[in-house]
This record gives sequence, C-alpha cells and structure tokens, in this order.
Amino acid sequence: MITFSINRYNPNEPAEDLDQGEIVLCNGKTKLSTGSTMLYLSITLLIDGVVSLGKTKRKYEFIPIDRSFSISLLKHKKNIKIMYKKEIFTQASLIEIAQALDEGLHEFLSKASNNPAQPGAIALDLADSKIALKALIDSINKPKNKSTQNYL
Repeated sequence: MITFSINRYNPNEPAEDLDQGEIVLCNGKTKLSTGSTMLYLSITLLIDGVVSLGKTKRKYEFIPIDRSFSISLLKHKKNIKIMYKKEIFTQASLIEIAQALDEGLHEFLSKASNNPAQPGAIALDLADSKIALKALIDSINKPKNKSTQNYL
C-alpha cells in the first residue's frame, strides 16, 4: 500500500502560495520525505507528473522545488516503479498512485488553515492539477463499454 502525506510547516500561520513543507511517500514499511520544499509548487509538479504517466509519458522525474531529493516514476508493464537512488522504493498501479495522491491532498486541503486566504497563480495551478488528477482517476475507473469488453 502506498500513501502520500503532505505537511505544511507553521500550520498555525495563514497559508501562502510559497509556504514551506514536506511531502512524505510511504510504501507501508519505509517513508521518503522531500524535506523542506515550496509545498504548493511541489505538489503541483508531482500531480502533473503522475497525470502525464496516464497519457503518453513513460517516465517522470519528480524533483521538488529547492531540493536535491528526487524520485523517478517509470512505467513498467502494468505498474509504475517508484525509484529512489537507483533502487526500487515500491511498485504500484497508476490508479493506486493517483488515488493515494488524491487522498493525501484531500486530507491536507480539508484543513482550512492549509488553504491560502489570498490564492494566487500557484494556488490556481494547483486547482487545475487537482482537476486533471480527478479526470485521470475517473478515466481509469470508467467501466469499459460492453461492446468493446468482448474484444479485450
């Protein structure tokens, strides 16, 4: 099982587009943290990368803003390999990764204090990325047309 958690530093302060925080990826046993990064920009980059794997891209390297940390997401047959320092951190289907990211983002944004009071361009980009992530999840979960199921 894969999970994403998103943590904003200074959660008692009003949220701003350039807030610092971390994104933590867990494979059930081990956690990877981005460390301190521009949170809203980095979340948007991660979502956009996952969505690109649902289209034509076969590889996406996620490098959070202001960090030397990176993970690679590689399509491999029906799974996505998540690589960290040239080692497989975990494997999961695209839908598992997309849903885990969506759940982590939902949990993070469900706290009013994590939503910028004066949303700027970065918050708007994040909103667009959330829409694209939902569309990816819906497209994967969409039942196949019965007439095409006989041929699959």
